[in-house]
Amino acid sequence: MPLYHLPNELILLVAENLKSNGDLNSLIQTNTHLCKLLDPLLYLRDAASFPPQAILRAAEGGNDNTARKSLGAGLDLDSCLYSGKTLLCSAAENGHDKVLKLLLAHDKSVDPDEENPDGQTPLFCAARMGHDMVVKELLSTGRVDVNFICWGYTPLCSAAWNGYTEVVHLLLDTDGINLDYTSPNGETAIYLAAESGHESIVKLLIAAGADLGSKGHTGLSPLLGAARYGHESIVRILLATGRVNPITTNSEGESPLSLARKNCHEAIIKALELELDLATERPLDMAASHGCSQSMGTEWFDKIGGPKRGSDVMRWVQACDTQCPAAWRTTHPAASNCNLRPGHLTRTKHRERKSCAQTVCTSIDILFDSLTSTSCSLTSPGMLHPSS
Repeated sequence: MPLYHLPNELILLVAENLKSNGDLNSLIQTNTHLCKLLDPLLYLRDAASFPPQAILRAAEGGNDNTARKSLGAGLDLDSCLYSGKTLLCSAAENGHDKVLKLLLAHDKSVDPDEENPDGQTPLFCAARMGHDMVVKELLSTGRVDVNFICWGYTPLCSAAWNGYTEVVHLLLDTDGINLDYTSPNGETAIYLAAESGHESIVKLLIAAGADLGSKGHTGLSPLLGAARYGHESIVRILLATGRVNPITTNSEGESPLSLARKNCHEAIIKALELELDLATERPLDMAASHGCSQSMGTEWFDKIGGPKRGSDVMRWVQACDTQCPAAWRTTHPAASNCNLRPGHLTRTKHRERKSCAQTVCTSIDILFDSLTSTSCSLTSPGMLHPSS
């Protein structure tokens, strides 16, 4: 007599005496009749084990039917951890919104903002991986911290960095979102989006009113990030807002223009030069405009391949055919010590250290008056005229 012809009572008695769930599962798979008869018993035994495998695999693999059967077997959700992850985090990280919805509906006491042992919440997991449907489901509970910080970043920062436009859109529509949270490294959501080249996200954040200035001790700004990594369209978008400073510098004294030149991003160089209205501007101009910081004085010229002594700088500037901005003469800390006359280049020795905002002018050997792109006059004897 075939096994499946036995009375159900005898089959259940046999199944209950099988020692492992694996053996029971093997028996279930022999035919449809046994599957229907013994499947509930398998889920009951699994729910009573630790850890329960069926619900963990359902959360990871997205099988909502398995999840439903496990929950129906009286599963204790607090006993469920899979590879150091809670059930909610596992479902969120893998984008299984249906399983996550089942878990939340099964027990109203379940915390949708519960942290993993590694400090991640379900919302952070979903935002980091770009699962917009999971993010939407979690936000709809009204019980998650939209500005939760994990590894130094918020869900918005993480989504912006990885280019998940729809997730960013959902987060921006949430009350209380912090647009301008700054990471320990000085990175904001819009900086991370600009640095990574995510144009649509940059537009969203600009429209939402994100701060476009530099942040933190590193002095990072979206324009600096976009210029460094060659994202021309983002540079143009930022410049078009009229809310960015094109000559801002980071903590290392690098400006958007110097970073674009350093990395040979020609289109960005042209865009920035046009914005500055200096078609032949050189990094030396910005050094003069802002004053050379004590730590930047020689390093600046090292980075751009220029000389350090005043007489050499003069010849280098003339050779580069550079136009020095006139505005620096009234703001530079050394200007009061210069003998400036229109149409002349005057060389002077200035070795005083004077504080000016956050910079210190030190060992500046040359000061410029009106230096045109084609010619200049010299007042110091023995200096070479550009035409010589």
